[in-house]
Amino acid sequence: MSVRAAPKEGRRFCRSVHSPFTIHYSLLPTRRAPRAAALTLIELIVVMAIMTILASAIIVSLMGGMRHAQIKGTEAFFETLKAQLNQYHDIHRMYMPEAPNSNPSKWTTLGLWQGLEHEGKFAAKKDFVEKVEEDNGENISSTFTDPVTGEKVQRYRYVDAWRNPVQYTCDPPFTRFELRSRGRDLEMDNDDDIIVTD
Repeated sequence: MSVRAAPKEGRRFCRSVHSPFTIHYSLLPTRRAPRAAALTLIELIVVMAIMTILASAIIVSLMGGMRHAQIKGTEAFFETLKAQLNQYHDIHRMYMPEAPNSNPSKWTTLGLWQGLEHEGKFAAKKDFVEKVEEDNGENISSTFTDPVTGEKVQRYRYVDAWRNPVQYTCDPPFTRFELRSRGRDLEMDNDDDIIVTD
């Protein structure tokens, strides 16, 4: 007598006998398990609303953290410049003059960069340095002539974490200076300006 393979687990089989020596198994259709109910439209809307609220909260938190980092980064950069200016003062008995005939909001750090980085050994982070482009309207050249070598040198200026020009003020007799950033509102002479003095 021959017997076919045993039925697989989880299926129902019916045994039919066609001869006294052979047993056959035939697969019968089984009842499927009921499917889980799908989300309704209202449930989907509620889920989407919760996800939107969570995403908004995360974005606001990230923006607040970025703004705080920009403020702290600018303050740290100003303290670094202050230390460099104090070293300059120790050597020359005066602070470095601001660039002559400069627009206070745009070009006051041209001489500061030239004195500290081109003629000195200081190197600011790239985030706080910007290449000067030609400005014929304000008679600003993108280069200057090195007084020692006579070569043309690219000009740079200092900017804050928002990429706005830093204002540097140092009037005669050059015993006091001020570094000022527009701050997060990007407007000068407001309460949120970042200011460092001697």
